[in-house]
Formats: sequence, structure tokens, C-alpha cells
Amino acid sequence: MYKSSELIAQFVDSMQDLDGKLVLDMGCGSGIVSIFAANRGAVCLAVDKNHASVECTIENANINGMSKKIRVKQSNLFEKLSTQEKFDFIFINPPYYEKEPLNDFEMAFNAGSDYRVIREFIAESKEYLKENGIIYLIISSDLELHLIAKMFFESGFSFNLLQLKKKFLETFYIANAFTKLQ
Repeated sequence: MYKSSELIAQFVDSMQDLDGKLVLDMGCGSGIVSIFAANRGAVCLAVDKNHASVECTIENANINGMSKKIRVKQSNLFEKLSTQEKFDFIFINPPYYEKEPLNDFEMAFNAGSDYRVIREFIAESKEYLKENGIIYLIISSDLELHLIAKMFFESGFSFNLLQLKKKFLETFYIANAFTKLQ
């Protein structure tokens, strides 16, 4: 498990207001965020572009007895989701590097030219948030925090730093974003 996944899972586990909430785990990877959220009472949709991640999340949901609280879907960001489906919370651990992914494995780390994946996520996410919905994300110091904040601000979101965790050679930030109307 990656350190960022562990940190965001600990954050989810500490949340008090997940009972009955609808959660979107965008770029679910192993499904750890969905498992922790479902364990806290949330109903989750775990989404990933990578087929191996989708299969891993299904298996982990089954192993942890959460398969009734976690749906899993293969999708490139919001591509196969309906805008009729709205979420209280969207969690994402975005790719950090401004490089094109060359294979499925690199999709987890490389966001494409001009951070295309992150920009697309931010631009589309409003359509999938309930009123007062919140996006939570974990960001590595490998990606400049002010750049992410600027992307959210330019799309009409507020952006707040919630936690900072220093690890050996890297710092992780947990932040949230929500529409400025809140």
C-alpha cells in the first residue's frame, strides 16, 4: 500500500459524519477509501480506469464483508457515471506528475500534459456533488499545492488545507474543496 493511501484511509476512518452518506471513491486503486468509508456507514461507488484496480477493489470489498455497501465500476473519471447520481463526498488521490502515462500502472502517477486528469476531474466534479457536497483529496509535495488550489479556485471552488503529514522525503496534504456558494 502506498503511504498516501494509508494516510487518506486514516483520515476517512476519523470522520464522524459518514453514516448513510453517499461516497464516490474516484481512482479507487485497491478500494481502501471505500472500505474504510463503508465501515463508517457510507454507501460507496468505487471507480477506476484500470481494470486490475476494479478487480482488486471487488476482491477487497468481498474479503472485508463490504460488498453490499460498495459498488465498483470501471470508468475514466466520470465517463460512465450518470449526473443523476450525486454524492455527499468525493475522495481522490490524484496522479502527481505532469507526464503522459505509458501504461495502466503509470495512470496512478502521471496526470498527463498540463495535469489533464486533475483538470478534467475538477471541471466535471460539480455535476456529481450534492448541494453542500465536499471533495477530499490527498496531495503529495511532488505536486505543488498552490497549483492544485489555483485549479479549484478557477473552477469556482473553495480550497482548504486540513492536514499536513511529513514523511521521510515527502510531505502529504489532505485538503477539501467545495463550491464557493456554501
